[in-house]
Amino acid sequence: MLQKLQKYSSKIIVIMALMLPFLDMYKASIGNRYELFGISLVEIFNFIYVSILLMLLLAKLIINKEKIFSFKFILMFFLIFIFIVGHVLSLFIIGNPYFNVVDSPTLEVYYIVRSYILPLLVLLVYMRSDISSDDIISTLSTLSFIYSVIMVITNIFGIAYIGYAANYETNVSIRGGITSWFTTDISADPDSYTSKGLFYSTNQLSIMLGSLLFISAFYTLHKDSIKYYLSFFVKVLALFMLSTKTGFGAIIFSISAIFIYQIFMKIFYKKSEFTKKSIIFLVYLIFIIGIYNFSPLKYKLNNYIKSANDFSSVEVDDSIEPDCMSDKTIFMKRKYALSIERIMDKSEVSNIEKHFMASYMSECPTYFNVIKEYVGFYPVEENFEFWYEFAKSSKSESSNFRRVKKNIYNDYIKKHNNVLDILFGIGYISNFSYLEIDFYAQFVWFGLIGTVALLSPYVILIFKGILNLLFNFKTKFNKFTFAYSLSVLYFLFISVLAGHLFGLFIPSVVLALTIKGFYEELNLNKELIDNKITFLLLHLGFGGVESATINTANALSDKYEIEIISFYKLENDQVKSLNPNIKVKYLYNGGPNKDDFNNALSRKQLFKVIKEGIKAVHILILKKYLIIREIENSDSKYIVSTRNEYSILLSKYGRKNTIKIAQEHRHHNGEKKYINNIKYKFSNIDYLFALTKSLKDDYEKFLANNKKTKVVIVPNMIYKPDKKSDLKNKNIISISRLHPGKRIDELINIFSKIENKKSKLYIVGAGEEEENLKNLVEEKKLTDRVIFTGYKNKVEMEEYILDSCVFAMTSITEGLPMVLLEAMGYGIPCIAYRTESGVADIIDNEINGYIIENRSEEDYIKTLNSLLKDDKKISKLSVNAIKKVDEFSKEAVTKLWIDILDGE
Repeated sequence: MLQKLQKYSSKIIVIMALMLPFLDMYKASIGNRYELFGISLVEIFNFIYVSILLMLLLAKLIINKEKIFSFKFILMFFLIFIFIVGHVLSLFIIGNPYFNVVDSPTLEVYYIVRSYILPLLVLLVYMRSDISSDDIISTLSTLSFIYSVIMVITNIFGIAYIGYAANYETNVSIRGGITSWFTTDISADPDSYTSKGLFYSTNQLSIMLGSLLFISAFYTLHKDSIKYYLSFFVKVLALFMLSTKTGFGAIIFSISAIFIYQIFMKIFYKKSEFTKKSIIFLVYLIFIIGIYNFSPLKYKLNNYIKSANDFSSVEVDDSIEPDCMSDKTIFMKRKYALSIERIMDKSEVSNIEKHFMASYMSECPTYFNVIKEYVGFYPVEENFEFWYEFAKSSKSESSNFRRVKKNIYNDYIKKHNNVLDILFGIGYISNFSYLEIDFYAQFVWFGLIGTVALLSPYVILIFKGILNLLFNFKTKFNKFTFAYSLSVLYFLFISVLAGHLFGLFIPSVVLALTIKGFYEELNLNKELIDNKITFLLLHLGFGGVESATINTANALSDKYEIEIISFYKLENDQVKSLNPNIKVKYLYNGGPNKDDFNNALSRKQLFKVIKEGIKAVHILILKKYLIIREIENSDSKYIVSTRNEYSILLSKYGRKNTIKIAQEHRHHNGEKKYINNIKYKFSNIDYLFALTKSLKDDYEKFLANNKKTKVVIVPNMIYKPDKKSDLKNKNIISISRLHPGKRIDELINIFSKIENKKSKLYIVGAGEEEENLKNLVEEKKLTDRVIFTGYKNKVEMEEYILDSCVFAMTSITEGLPMVLLEAMGYGIPCIAYRTESGVADIIDNEINGYIIENRSEEDYIKTLNSLLKDDKKISKLSVNAIKKVDEFSKEAVTKLWIDILDGE
């Protein structure tokens, strides 16, 4: 069941998104008429909708063994929980004395869950879903078309609902469709000719369809098909029929955006895009401007401008609400007493007149240009000073209903003087009228903490995406990222200007899908270079990982474009060993400061410890940030990670159409954290390269529930040297970092007990154990026979290799130890302790070297003594060692790489 949900999750998400217009029509036509357990069917549908999406996400997380609750998820809902607790306590324990709060904490919490938490859950599901960028943009375009075509058809046939029908209790049909604009005088009542199809809210349609029009414009140009051009025209026409300022603005701005994009691309990129195609959009714009003079929008805007410029006082009119007082005589007396001309000077108003004014305004609010619901929830008697000042204001001031509501709220805050109102709000069930200004409306209801908790996820994601685009402009700017950025910003802009986005299920869901599409497009580079490979390295020093990567890069550079990203730039590295056509990019000019920190710590240099500690933290943060940036911005079709921490970042931030390859160069050694990283954090890795058969078996067990990642054996390659040791000098060599895990101290102990006292031991390498090892050599009195060469590059270490006849290793663990292969390439037999992986994949016991079981020092010494005495045995092992190297040759390993890469 879960696997089926996972398989069809993207299709289900698409289908459910396309159901939204029909849910909207149900809400508009039937609404809350039918209930189940006291909950309307509309809201039950919303809960079912979110539940299905959550099931899809849960199926994905369980199948892929991903964490169900991420840190960000936990943090977000912890903040919401803190808000709800504080909000409820503030409202129902402390309370407020001014507004009619319904004594029901359950109702308040239910509203928050229904209107804000459900949409946040949808956002969470979308952001963690695997729906593709193509599916999202197609769905948004289709969704917009479904809304638009219903609106246009119902308008033409005259059955659409009036867009602005404030004077009616229910939805009523328009007086006439678009044809009546040209045949009827609509100036007297333009609202009756505005249409919203069969949908619930004009404002919601305006913000959704207006914002999606930016995406539709560029998607139409991308598809370049007559059906898409016609579809866009339908969308423009539908928005125009709404007759809203925001919808009309979206038409103008979206079409203008096409030409802005063209000009930008021509100036800065010397590219000509959509030049001929955009003429069609210019025709659309001319058409809309042409019919503007006949549209309801023209008359609505004229009335709006006229009202805004009218600063005259309210005139006394006997016809205003003559029945609001039972006694006509009292009515006329109070009306005279409250004449606007007399109350302009507050000193002239007696207490009796104040009482009359309060009573009259309460019963006849429209006389003062006040909507009755305002005096209903903010009584005049208790708030006379506020309404007195209001009565003296100009008509333009008093008719700005949003400003009136803001002034009421500000007056309440001033009187109540309770910081909890600012932090947790006055509550939705306070019946405070909707301000039609998102963020401010939520601030009034839910306070600062509630606004941040409930709205910040949208805002953070939008601006994080915008910053991502700006910081990576060269690689991520294209027609779709441009369109998405305009769309999400228009969502926010209109929500601040006119509200009706947050707290409403359908618009919030559409915004969530748009944000997801924006992120998918940002993470999708459609112009990847098909033959380009990027290797992610910590540094280009002389370790086994680095040598192996250099060999692979050189071998593949004949056919592929190779780029190496190295975080550290060390003073001594192997960059000169790379072929000239390989590009190298360093992210940090310097190396790690671990040694500096440890030295300061051992010498108890407090200030230097603090300094180096801060530097170390800075490097760690910088490393993660810069590697993520390189992964997100890469134009390579293939990205190869060479260490576990990079593989985790590659899985999380790599683009979906990039082939992501993880190389593990070390053995897991049963480390739980390391194994869990592979189990749970490689979910988007395409290939995991195992160095050995035993590691492949282990990785396949770890990834048993990961259906995406393929585990394949791809060993490191070795370049066979031209020279060969003559094996005459009975010297022993070890090449290694001087690290505790390499157990060089055990090798020194073994060397001190061999029979041949003329043999020398060359220890090539450097590291933190060097001083301890030198002390051990002095203690064993071997200073003349044990030679510490320090760090040597490949050319420099060759003279020591050629002067030796045996390579010795005493490591506890290895991945695939390249030093064994390098020694074998010179014809030198190897001897080593058995490890869980690596050693047995190179050394064939008693054929090209020896593997010592159970870390037996006695057997190691015995074998080494026997070998140093038997020249024939050494020669035979030498021949087989050289043959073994052929299995890891450039030709053999390169073929494995090419078979995999070309298979993609």
